[in-house]
Amino acid sequence: MKRPTLTRHTLTRSTLAGLLVAAGTALGLAAPAGPALADVAAHAAHAAAPTYTGVVTSATGLTQRVAPSTHVARSGTAIRRGAVLVLDCQLNGTVVDRNQRWYKIHGRNAWVSARYVRNVGAAPVGCTAGDWAYEVKVGTNIRQGPSTLDRAIGSLARGTELNTRWITRTGQAVDGNRTWVAVATASGNRGWISVTNLRLVG
Repeated sequence: MKRPTLTRHTLTRSTLAGLLVAAGTALGLAAPAGPALADVAAHAAHAAAPTYTGVVTSATGLTQRVAPSTHVARSGTAIRRGAVLVLDCQLNGTVVDRNQRWYKIHGRNAWVSARYVRNVGAAPVGCTAGDWAYEVKVGTNIRQGPSTLDRAIGSLARGTELNTRWITRTGQAVDGNRTWVAVATASGNRGWISVTNLRLVG
């Protein structure tokens, strides 16, 4: 009897997203749209991505935040000095003692300032989870972190198109919406814009 031919399949992010939608539909769950769906797939992708480690150096403990800003809510208790953290990636955020990098803790929606983390080996790579195109609806500031309390580091005019590689839904609420996107402009500014000032175009 002829044996069936086995075919190797690669599970891409889009394929994973489709499977997640199908599973949610079967369970009677509403499927998220646009970037929200990509967030789910991105979380699964990060879970399988290479991780990095760092040691907490703050003598008084290191505060965890739900987004890379000192102006958003805390996420859990402070982490003691000497604790070893497993990290996913890094993004710019509120400058802490002249350091603008923040690290995402592996497997959690928690961020810590890189100022108080000593890398063990290589530093985490930049966070990348999607590729969404937006257009600025109204002239807006680019902020250091996902909060209007973070310092403005630049601005964008209405009609400007930009790409973003990361979205957080736990930034400061603007008109009731906590979603902010991390952007990198042609002028080199890397910061955050509230999604209330943007229109998704792709």
